[in-house]
Amino acid sequence: MLAENDKYDLVCLDHDLAPEHYNAFFAELRGDDPSYGLVKTGYDVALFIAGELDELKQPHFAAVHTKNDRGCARIVAALTEA
Repeated sequence: MLAENDKYDLVCLDHDLAPEHYNAFFAELRGDDPSYGLVKTGYDVALFIAGELDELKQPHFAAVHTKNDRGCARIVAALTEA
């Protein structure tokens, strides 16, 4: 949707978009192979915005709302690159 539509003023992101994401994130921290499943996380969206979305289509603002503080830090770090 971000790539196909006009520029958005605000994008709201949550790291854990599906129940399995929270457990997968901590598996990754432990060095285990995480399984995020087929549903992308808010971090994946942030990486897309920062690395693949044309600069003219990048949103003006992004709000990160999550109870996963480490996931939040990853999203903010990725968006800072944009």
